[in-house]
Amino acid sequence: MESFIVNSINRFKKYYLDNKELLPLLILLPTILGGILQTVQLLFIGPEYIRFFSITQLVSDGILILSILSIIYLSYLFLKKFYNFKPLLTKLTPPNTNLNYALRKFGFTLFMNILIFVFLYALKLYKYEIEFSIGWILIHSFFVFFVLPSIIELLILICFFLIRFIVFILIKWKGIGKVETYFKDKEKVIADLDPYINALSVILLIPVIVVIFGSFILLIQFSISTNNPHKLANLECVSSLVKDKFGENQNSKILYFNDKYFFVKIKDPNSDKNDDRIVLFETENILFIDNCR
Repeated sequence: MESFIVNSINRFKKYYLDNKELLPLLILLPTILGGILQTVQLLFIGPEYIRFFSITQLVSDGILILSILSIIYLSYLFLKKFYNFKPLLTKLTPPNTNLNYALRKFGFTLFMNILIFVFLYALKLYKYEIEFSIGWILIHSFFVFFVLPSIIELLILICFFLIRFIVFILIKWKGIGKVETYFKDKEKVIADLDPYINALSVILLIPVIVVIFGSFILLIQFSISTNNPHKLANLECVSSLVKDKFGENQNSKILYFNDKYFFVKIKDPNSDKNDDRIVLFETENILFIDNCR
């Protein structure tokens, strides 16, 4: 882990020294990304609402996007570094089998998994409150993403020791000769394992597709959730203002807001017509002035 962090810092330092003349452009990057995000969100409401574009909102929106992209990039680096099980498998398979290494690795991964179990059990004892918000999903997804390599390594090592045990039984039963003869014919072994390897590749590809598709959906949902801040009581004012100005029977939904305007869709639930309307409220009249009943 330490070497991974040091190498990452050194790569970042080298990249900075090689491209420091691009620093002014990097400073503009949050503004550009924020402009793209705000434009897309306003276009979803309607092209005519672009005129309500907020310049002062650009930096905060851009920082939000940069934060998400940074998490994705760091996750990629983590995936590339810690989800690479080839070195472990190399030391567990003939002719490079290292039993001492396997025992040390097993002890370490078992200890790490016990710590994870104790941590989760402690959360249960303290009656950890589950709130299915986007932030909750992101934090717990990162936790699973972080601890999963240790769990997978433990499973690999358990399989290794099970295979060693099976080989030991075969030796006792004097059936190891047939096994050795079989494994000497490498082409036959590869031919026999090939269908299973192909099936395993497809099975492993499914979670990757699910993760990519789920990440895309999560990003969309995350963008939508920024229009409805979790547990922000001030947003109750929107419903009150709509009912005061347009009648008690009006339903309201916040489509988007920036530091200047709230874009609210209102609809009469008793009407059969598609008569949705968009109403704009000044942000300060909702967030910073007590207009709630």
